[in-house]
Amino acid sequence: MREAWCPTDALFVAPPTHRAPEGSDYRDGQLLVERGLPGVYRREIGWGADRTAGAERDESRRWF
Repeated sequence: MREAWCPTDALFVAPPTHRAPEGSDYRDGQLLVERGLPGVYRREIGWGADRTAGAERDESRRWF
């Protein structure tokens, strides 16, 4: 949830549940920025100004 609440999209929480080993892409901050990963979770769920909430983009909701 830290990534979701960061108002500047500056955080990226890597999916592994353990410390990334030496040489892992998850330990290379510049590479993460180049790949556009900081704030990706926040963007995907639609949190933040001028974003559409993920539930609003989910087409399956129209069936219910």
